[in-house]
Amino acid sequence: MQQAKRRRIENNSKEIRIPTRFDDLSNEIICEVFEYLDAYDVYTSFLNLNIRFQNLVLHSNFPLRIDMFLVSNRSFHRYYTRFLLRRLHRIHSLCLLNSFPMALIILLLQNTSKFTRLRYLLLDQIELVYLENLLLALTTISSLSSLNIIYNGSESGKSNIYDLIFRLPMLKYCKMTFKTGFDANLPPADNNSFSPIKYLYLKGECKLNILSSILSYTSQLRYLSVDTLDADASDPSEILSVASNYLLRASISLGKIQPEQLLSFMSRHFTHLNMLQLSKSANNLDVYQWKALIFSHTPHLRIVISHH
Repeated sequence: MQQAKRRRIENNSKEIRIPTRFDDLSNEIICEVFEYLDAYDVYTSFLNLNIRFQNLVLHSNFPLRIDMFLVSNRSFHRYYTRFLLRRLHRIHSLCLLNSFPMALIILLLQNTSKFTRLRYLLLDQIELVYLENLLLALTTISSLSSLNIIYNGSESGKSNIYDLIFRLPMLKYCKMTFKTGFDANLPPADNNSFSPIKYLYLKGECKLNILSSILSYTSQLRYLSVDTLDADASDPSEILSVASNYLLRASISLGKIQPEQLLSFMSRHFTHLNMLQLSKSANNLDVYQWKALIFSHTPHLRIVISHH
């Protein structure tokens, strides 16, 4: 009986083939791997490897990830015209940097309507005219749910960027990094200007009045992170009193702001908040003193101190 059992185990072990090379994997697994690689790397590394990989690269339907960092103008143009142009509908992740050739950004702009599966977009210091045109074109795309934008331009440009971002119809996650701060004038939202954003990250100095206007556009917000929150010269009574009914968690890095200013702002906007993460302080109070003061006014609120 033991010998028969041993033979069955030996036979089963012979039938199980453990792949030892990449091309031993099934087509389905290889395509899943391709999803995590940059499409340009897939194209240049596998297209001419053999017939099987050529067919996988050219005829499969796996989502494409485009991270163009150090690709020359000439190389990308050949790649774009021979491969990418007919597969724009498969792009689900796109990263564009300021080093990206502007002529190629124009090519992308001319075909924005084909980005039907685009879900994630990173725009890093793209020139304002191209940035505005791209965001405007994307307002017709219903698949884009995540946006990461880095901008270091003029104040007037920021106002336009705000407006275009809040018009994206399916955006859920948004991270804005403005290295010169959130200092552009932004009028409060009207009845037709609400954004579906649920997770908002603001990297850069942001004043209370600007944050108040931003919150008027994001009534569906669940989480808010502000890199540096400053007070402003405005009369506190002039700040909007728009409660964020769905906002439950917030992370705030304290800048030049006094406790009474923050508490007044919270009473207007953070009425349903149940967790607040605080970090650093630009005035004489340390974060633990801030915690005690806020807790004395909102004892139901869980306050977490971060040292990052």
